[in-house]
Formats: sequence, structure tokens, C-alpha cells
Amino acid sequence: MKQRWYGKLLLVLFGVMLLAAGEGVLRLVWTPSGTGTDDLAWTRIDPFIVAGDVVETRREFLGALRLQRFPRHKETGTFRIFCIGGSTTFGYPYPAEAAWPSRLAEGLKELYPRRKFEVINLGGTAYGSSRALGILRSLPDYAPDLVIVCVGDAEFVEDSYRTSIKNSRRGWKLLRSLRLAQLMRHLLPKSKSSSRETIDVVDNLGGVVFSPVIDGTVYSPDAATRREVVARFNKNLVQMIIFARQAGIRLMFCTLPANLADWPPAENGKQPNALLADARMAMRDGRPDEALNILSRLEPEMRDDARFCFDFGQVLRRFGRLDQARFYLRRAADLDPVPVRATSRTNNEIRDLAKANGLPLADLEGELNRRSSLGLAGNRMILDYAHPTQRGHAAIAWTVWKTLAASFPEWPEADQRRILRWRKVLDGLDEGAVEMDAHLAFTWGKIYLRQGALSRASEMLQLALKKGYPGPYAAAELAKVRYRQGREAEALKLLQRVFGKYPDYHEADPFMALLLEHAGKNEQAVQWYRRALDNGPPRKDIYASLVDLLLRLKKFDEVLRVADEALRNFPADCDLASLRGRALEGAGQLQKAADLYQGLLSEAPGCQPARENLGLVQMRQGQWKQAEKTFVAALAGRNPWPTHYLNLGVVYYRGLGKRAEAVRQFGRYLCREPRGAHNVPAELRNEAVAEEKDCSHVR
Repeated sequence: MKQRWYGKLLLVLFGVMLLAAGEGVLRLVWTPSGTGTDDLAWTRIDPFIVAGDVVETRREFLGALRLQRFPRHKETGTFRIFCIGGSTTFGYPYPAEAAWPSRLAEGLKELYPRRKFEVINLGGTAYGSSRALGILRSLPDYAPDLVIVCVGDAEFVEDSYRTSIKNSRRGWKLLRSLRLAQLMRHLLPKSKSSSRETIDVVDNLGGVVFSPVIDGTVYSPDAATRREVVARFNKNLVQMIIFARQAGIRLMFCTLPANLADWPPAENGKQPNALLADARMAMRDGRPDEALNILSRLEPEMRDDARFCFDFGQVLRRFGRLDQARFYLRRAADLDPVPVRATSRTNNEIRDLAKANGLPLADLEGELNRRSSLGLAGNRMILDYAHPTQRGHAAIAWTVWKTLAASFPEWPEADQRRILRWRKVLDGLDEGAVEMDAHLAFTWGKIYLRQGALSRASEMLQLALKKGYPGPYAAAELAKVRYRQGREAEALKLLQRVFGKYPDYHEADPFMALLLEHAGKNEQAVQWYRRALDNGPPRKDIYASLVDLLLRLKKFDEVLRVADEALRNFPADCDLASLRGRALEGAGQLQKAADLYQGLLSEAPGCQPARENLGLVQMRQGQWKQAEKTFVAALAGRNPWPTHYLNLGVVYYRGLGKRAEAVRQFGRYLCREPRGAHNVPAELRNEAVAEEKDCSHVR
């Protein structure tokens, strides 16, 4: 028995060795065309189910897509249009009848009463070009006469979809990647598209895999990732064009609008520039000349910072320098560290490909910009960062129709009276044209919160709760409003009720920790920061908040453990490593802390927290000359801190006995921090204030 068993095992091993040898030889001598193609090159997503003669959206896709129904067999003379894209086409946050495809359908019915049109809305929440391509591959089964493609604003958001593809089909993809498998596909007859190539909806790839959020917590891609995403976007558009030609489908491309005039980009998470904060305060206090002066000085070193570009654009707008304002506001959106809007690059890719391939182009971005006083779309046309208002949807429907009319000369010319009647209907659309349901109230609440209109935000979020907005989200946002209003105790009680009802809700864990910390309940705050880290992806800001709290509690051993954990997730991070150094300082290990800071600076000379901390350690050790060199180097670096001037002044005054130089540095500190006079030694304060009068030389 044993011999027969061993014999079978040897035969199996011999077969495996032959296959492995064959795979190895093929890899040495043959590289098939197409190796390394994108995961989605073979993906087909069919969002429909056929029941008799009716086609309707699959249950699994509802929520991400609209419920759509249409006849399986198209009636003679019917012109069937599919609109594919993201949440702009979906019509978020409005009901289906308020989205631009529905407005277009109403217009076509009015303008061409003797012809039948079907406009099917396949816009998906957070859908970008990858899933749009997958859906396009399924449409030949449903007799399209035209497919309108509106993509480009969710390309980074959709990266999680590609990750899901990789994870859910990893074994299948590995098998397909083998040279032996590829050789078999070359040698065997090619089969037609099969159900095996259709993504199974139970993989949850049809649903909202990763939705953008208004407060911006999606991605912060580096330059290489941005280039990769744009290249993939271009490739997906090219694949759409090729597939549509092969399938005999007519395509129309659209550019996508974004709120360029009024919606600020996300913060980049870096140490804020104090002068930029001063400029913002000057604008708020009605001192635009001062703001313009500060921002003009900052421009050479901060022109690649999205928030700087937005602030500079707003100030230039205030002074009527509109060409410059448009340049910086558009640049702000293009540099947004959380890119959830269409950018100049994606829209230009669309324009170039449409022109090169003779495709009709509906320039939605250009039309909404033209309808705005600044020449860039703002709050009148766009609700938040990218989702059109009712005026925006009306403008989109009109622009798409104008493009259709120019692209299909065989259509009869629409009667001018009917055109004017429909145009009047569109021009009359505003937010009052749509019933305020729970979802719309919630969206308005978040928008008002982002804009700082706290009373309106409170009103809308309370309305959302009254109308039954599901889950913990509206109440959690209302807690943020209460916090911003200075009603922290009320915010804490509200959030405690949320967690009492939804114990598995974790999105607001860091906010709960912050409220507990402000309430003096530090031990509970530590637990909630820990809960946030244990139940979500690693976040640098949460680690930093936890470490800072533990430092204040003088739990230095725990600080070191948490800092080490943070650095495993964010290796060599300047801010986190500097916090670890502060723990060493707190434990009395000053030299170890100094060595850590010097090591950081040798790798990253621009690490300002390390320079600040190193200088302070040297001051504590009485190494005044070394401290002087450290702070001088810090001030010569990019984006110096106001406290560098303050500490250098202390070095000159307390350590080196250079009173005049100390006064000069304290004056420079007050230029950057006008409200910081109490930090300057009392005996030098008046002289420093006098020195402050000339701030033109201060960075």
C-alpha cells in the first residue's frame, strides 16, 4: 500500500516539476503581448437583470445606481441613450427626477414630440472611469443608440475598487498571469465574452465601495500616484473608444464641472504656515491690503500649496485682478491633496481624446464656468465641491442637448417656441424646485458646516434627523456643529447618545476622544484614541493626538510604545519621530533625544519640529552657541516657525548676552505672532514692539 501511495506522489511531483520547468522556460524565451495590463482590461459589469420583457437595475446595485426600468426589446423608432458616469450623473444628493438625465429626457420629449426617446441614468456614486468602462462593456446587450460618458471626478476615489478587484480575484489573476495559461489562450480558439468575465455582484463591487465625503478624508496621493491615475484614466477612455467602435456604439464625452471659485481644497496635514494664518485673519478682519501683501511675499515658496493658492485667489478676486484669481483658484483645485473633483488634467484628456477621435463633446465645465460671474463655477452652480445645484443640472441638460442637436443632423430641427418653453423651465429651476428630504437636508447640513454657517448647518441637520436620516451620521455631524459653536458639553452628550445607540460606529471615535480631552476626562480620551486606532486604518493625526496627550499626562513609557507603533506605520515621519524625542526628554534622556533629532535632520534637513526640539534641548543643556546655530538654520529653511525667532531671541538674551540682537529677534517674532507679546521678556517688550513696526524682511 505504502509503495503504491509513494508511487502516485512521485508521479504528481514529477508532473508539477514538468509544469514548473515549462513555465520557467517560457518566461525566459517568450513575453506575450499585453503582459502587465491593467486589472480591468477584462472586466465587464452588468448592472441589469432581465425579467420577461423588462430590464431593471439589479437589487445589489441600488444605492450606488438609480433604479432604472426599460423594455428589453426596443420599440421601433425609439432612440435609447445611456448616461454613464459618477455622482454628477447620478444626481447626488437629489432624487432621480432632479438629475440632469431626467431633465434631458423631459427636454427631448418637449422638443421632439413625434419621436420617442429613452434616457437611462447609469451614474454611480463614486464611480470613475474604471467602473464606467466595465458597465460600457455590458451595454451592447441592451441596444444603445448613444452612450454619454461623464467621468473624471472620482478617479482617486475609485482606487479602492481596483484594490477590491485585486483582492477578490487574486487567485484567478495569478492563474491567468502564468505563461502556460497565456500560451493556451494563444493556441486555443478565442471564445466570445462569457459570464465568467462578468464581475459577480456578490463581490460588492457594484455598490458604494468607497464614497467621497465632504470634509475630505479620501486620499492624499503623491505626484507619482497622480501621474499613474491620470495615465489609467486616459487608458480607460481609449478602451471605451475602441470597444464602442467594435460594438458599433456611438459615444459622446463630457467634461465635468467643479466648484473652483468657492470651495477650498483640503488641508495638507503639514505644519500650518503662521503667515498664511495671519493673511486669513487679515481678510476676516477687513484688512485685504495687508492680506495681499503677506500672500504676495509668500507666493514664491508656497505656489505649490493648494490652500495658499485658494487664499491668494480669493484676495486677488477681492481686488478685481480676475485673470490672476482664476489662475490660482484653478491651481488650488488641481493641487488639492484630497482630489475628489475633476481637474484641468482630466478634463483636458477628455477634450484631446474627443477631438482626436471625432467624438461629440459636451463641454459641461466650460458652460458652467461661462454662466458664473468670475468665469469659474462656484456655489451658484455647484452645491459643494463637485455636485451640481439644480441650476447646474439645468445647465448640463441644456449643454448636452445642444451637443446632441449638433451631432445628429438627421434629427428634425426643434421648434423655436418649444425650445424657448423648455429653456424657461430650466431657467426657473432652483433649490426650491426639489422637496427637502432627509438626504438633501443632511447634505446641506454638511455643506453649511464646511462653510462655517453654523446656524444653518444646525437647522439642516436637525431637519435630517426629524425626517429620519438613517444611521448615526446626522447626529454626529450635529455634534460637530455644537462643538464649533462652543457648546462642547452639549456636543459630548449628543455623541455619547450616538455611541450608546450605535456601539460599532467608529468614524467619530477621534472626535469623541477630543471632546473627552477637553472635558478633562483624559484617561477616557486615551481609551477612545486607542479605540479609533484599533478599529480603523492607521492615521497619523490620531497617533499625534494620542502621543501629545500622553506627554501631558507624563506617561513617557507609554508614549514611547505608541510612538514606535506609529513609526512602524509611518516610517521616518518627521512629526511622529519628533514626538518620540519629546518622550525621551520627558524621561530625562536629553542626550538620547538630541541624538534622535540630529539623526532626523541628517536624513530630512527640512524637519522643523526636530530643529525646534533640538534647539530647546541644547538650551536646557546650556549649549547656547549650538542652540544659536540650530535656530539660525531653522530660520534659513523653508516655512520657518514664529517660535524659532522667539527662541533665538531667548538664546541671545539669556545665554549669549546680546541684548540688541535679542530685541531684533523678538520683534521678528511679533511680526509673525502679533498676539504673542506676553511671551517676550517684560523688560524687552516695548523695544520689541517698536522693532515690530518694520516687518517687510520677516519670512
